[in-house]
Amino acid sequence: SRFFFETSFGAAAKFINTDNFEFASLECSFCALKVYFDDAVIQNGKAAIDVDVSFGSVELYIPRSWNLVDETSAAFGSVKEKNRNRPAGTTSVTLTGDVSFGGVEIVYI
Repeated sequence: SRFFFETSFGAAAKFINTDNFEFASLECSFCALKVYFDDAVIQNGKAAIDVDVSFGSVELYIPRSWNLVDETSAAFGSVKEKNRNRPAGTTSVTLTGDVSFGGVEIVYI
């Protein structure tokens, strides 16, 4: 239910396949990281994703049914959303962390 990924100086793709997703910690420095949450199920209605991005890029592939709350801090970086929709469900994911000299892109699938 809890995932920790650390990537440096390279590229990686991670796939979250769980029936009880609660938390993911993603550290990315000088790299490109793609994380797919399309096979993750949130049981209690709330989950969190923490990112620490410096000089890199992270792409998060999030189900359209999840309501994402962005609470990240970006210094010389950005957090962008693609295919944003307003889900009617009660599943909520809080995105926290720091983005420095890099970017986070959230793609709703």
